[in-house]
Amino acid sequence: MLVLLLQTPTAGTSKISGRVTCFPGGEIPRTMKLRVYGQVGPGNSIVVRDVSVQENGLFEISGIAPGEYELSLGDPFRTPSRNFTFREGNVTDFEMKVPIEVSGQLVMADGRVVPGEAWIRNTSPAAATMNSRAPRQISTLAFSDAAGRFSLGLFPGENTISLNQSNGPTQLPSGFTIKSITYGAQDVTHTPLDLKAPPTSTLVIVLERP
Repeated sequence: MLVLLLQTPTAGTSKISGRVTCFPGGEIPRTMKLRVYGQVGPGNSIVVRDVSVQENGLFEISGIAPGEYELSLGDPFRTPSRNFTFREGNVTDFEMKVPIEVSGQLVMADGRVVPGEAWIRNTSPAAATMNSRAPRQISTLAFSDAAGRFSLGLFPGENTISLNQSNGPTQLPSGFTIKSITYGAQDVTHTPLDLKAPPTSTLVIVLERP
């Protein structure tokens, strides 16, 4: 049974501070959600804590104790989030990125309709010198519809786009591989898509049988 508690977690003496970044002209969220796992009550308990964000994107979280955490831009099931293990000491460079949705299409090389839905994933580097195991990336996830259409969040900086063909409730048939991933005229099949400004093109993922 999952217990959700809206209260203060076990207090610590450490602080986590950092910045929320977005594309030029984008909107910085004024609050984020910090989820703390298993510090109070039953072993599966979750504590939710609001985190204030300044207009310039700076934030600071005080009273952090060692444990398992997740920081999200809002609803963790609908917005990008970062899971991490915190041990001790202050963290001053924790980065959250605000994505912008870009449309895309999943197609077959021979023009046929893609047989089945797929998960499309985008990951981007994000700072956090916390410990050697702390994930240094943030990600978004999209699902293609029956026509192969999808909408995927892209971040400022590098974006690595991939197709999750082995996990999830729906999978592509075995034997299909990615022929190419393009963003406008750029081929980003094997290299990250580096964005300095809001997206202006669409993504096209082409599948084929070897």
